Amino acid sequence: MFSGHKDRERVLEHTKRNEAELKASETCGCVACGQVFPSGQVRKWIDIDEMDGQRAQTPDPEVGASFMDPAEGNQVHRTAICPHCGESMLIGDKGGFEVTPEFIEFLRIR
Repeated sequence: MFSGHKDRERVLEHTKRNEAELKASETCGCVACGQVFPSGQVRKWIDIDEMDGQRAQTPDPEVGASFMDPAEGNQVHRTAICPHCGESMLIGDKGGFEVTPEFIEFLRIR
């Protein structure tokens, strides 16, 4: 199933630009604090502009998973912020992983 560093890195890629995945998930877990909870609890997101790395937090969960800035024409993707610890280390069950307390703890101790 899950064997080592490369597998862990593959899972951790799901903590970035993950709004669509988390909104489709029922359960998510935070690799930073270890909490597992319904994905509907996520209310904050970080916008990441792929062109220059600008970041801005927004509490608006209704904005789409990605959108175009009409002024700049840059694609922006959002990353979820954990409602328990404020870190951006969430994965959802729609990423193809069974998000359980044991799995999240396994990711945390590596």
